Amino acid sequence: MVLSNCCVHYSKSKTVFKKIASAVCTTSPHWLLKGAILTDGETALSDSLAETTKKAKGLRCFNHFRQNCKDKLTSLGVRKPQEQAFFLNHILGKDETSIIKARDENDLNARINVPKKDIEEEEKRITQKEP
Repeated sequence: MVLSNCCVHYSKSKTVFKKIASAVCTTSPHWLLKGAILTDGETALSDSLAETTKKAKGLRCFNHFRQNCKDKLTSLGVRKPQEQAFFLNHILGKDETSIIKARDENDLNARINVPKKDIEEEEKRITQKEP
């Protein structure tokens, strides 16, 4: 069974987020023991949830994670969507070799290291800088 809660607010203060997290835990006490918390990465929200739900795993929303990847690529000088596609496919691709499909930490490390040379060469080609 999947239970979810949704809260709407107009503040990004940790105090408000803490009240929301406490309310969620009061109405759904199973979050105190286990579960996953899906956020957009807002620091005050993540910190409040981590303090309130110590055993729940904090996760990023897929769309926000993809945007974070694009922002990082842009900051590295990989700005054009067609250039970013190469890197995003390695990370978020739909095939079974993409990094996001890793089953555990060992699998993750293997997926990161296998295409590393290709990724570094592509970054160097696009940015004209050493990675």
